[in-house]
Amino acid sequence: MPGFKTTVYANSDRRWLGTTSTLKSAKTGKLHVSDFPTNPNGFIPSGTAVAKHQDGYLVPYVTAANTTTGAGVLYGLLATDCVVNGDELQAVAVLDSGRVIEAYLPPASKPLNLDVAAKAARTQFIVEN
Repeated sequence: MPGFKTTVYANSDRRWLGTTSTLKSAKTGKLHVSDFPTNPNGFIPSGTAVAKHQDGYLVPYVTAANTTTGAGVLYGLLATDCVVNGDELQAVAVLDSGRVIEAYLPPASKPLNLDVAAKAARTQFIVEN
């Protein structure tokens, strides 16, 4: 596809995906990179929970966040690693449904606490331990 670049990272851990069938239906969004902590290898890991800010870009999902900005409403989980390359907004694939193995999610996404936030965002995850 023109304009897209695929990069595979040796440390990418996608064991959190309980099924890969939902990868085909991932939605896209613009990630606000500076709002996310990065790991030492310079990328935001797949499985990171994201929320859609009222301005339209994706920020870290925080269960205790004031929902007037949208940060407290789960939008989905990053489908792939997002390399931090200096761009402030980066296009990413986001999953909003599927089977998730919570034990393998990145630390910032645990516990996922899908009860209230998932209902508000209409996400459909089945969480396994």
